[in-house]
Amino acid sequence: MRRFRESLLAGDAKTGKGKGALAPATVRKYMNLLGTVFHHAVRTGLLDVSPVAGMAFVVRGGVLADAAGKRQPFSAEQLRTLFASRVYQKDAPRDALWWLFPLGLYTGCRMEEVMALRAEDVREIDGILCFVIEPRSDRPLKTSSSRRVVPVHDALIDLGLIRKRVEGKSGLLFPELRRDARHGTYTAALSKKAGRLLRSLGLSRTVTSHSARHCFADALRAAKVEPEVRARLLGHSLGSITERYGRGHPVNVLRDAVNVVRYEGLVIDLHDGSEIVALV
Repeated sequence: MRRFRESLLAGDAKTGKGKGALAPATVRKYMNLLGTVFHHAVRTGLLDVSPVAGMAFVVRGGVLADAAGKRQPFSAEQLRTLFASRVYQKDAPRDALWWLFPLGLYTGCRMEEVMALRAEDVREIDGILCFVIEPRSDRPLKTSSSRRVVPVHDALIDLGLIRKRVEGKSGLLFPELRRDARHGTYTAALSKKAGRLLRSLGLSRTVTSHSARHCFADALRAAKVEPEVRARLLGHSLGSITERYGRGHPVNVLRDAVNVVRYEGLVIDLHDGSEIVALV
């Protein structure tokens, strides 16, 4: 598979009238198509692991591309800039935009998964408060592996998530969000608003609201949380037949993994006296 990919990246990969190099998008398309075939082989038990997993790289300027130019995690400095912004000032409302980044940083959920939660989706399982990510008719999930349970990080409880849950009682946690008829999501307008905020702060276009999910993944990796637990929390499939055996990880194991996530030197001032939640 590596040799095949290298042949696609060669300068004479294109055949027919327009001989020469393939466009990067074409290389990516071919690798993704192969990935679909091999993923089916894994799901049906013909293979244990896909041989193309992680190989959908393309070339820019004759060099294999890394993650440059793609969405990146927030740096520590970028997070400090974000949480010092007007959104987190004393008189700012604790609305969906306020909660968007803390929830992303401490759950690793995709924006639509977590921001379109209902109050009843935040509930105790085995005595542990959890986000229950399930498909709904008005909010489908990206993949079957996206259906999962993510324990609530202690920092989110300190930030007042329980109060938010009580306020919600029933219905959406963030009732100000409306389902967009064009996109079929609750967060289309919120995503644009978040993007405008980040750009107004002078942050690179390589960071978006989705960068919080990348931060969460990096924090789990840095804490040496095992790959299967990371995949479970992030709603990823490992592409291995092994993951389909057993009942999965107990909630207390997932909770312990979630609570190892820390962001060095960052604070959110709650502006209610001296209380400050340290994200360290």
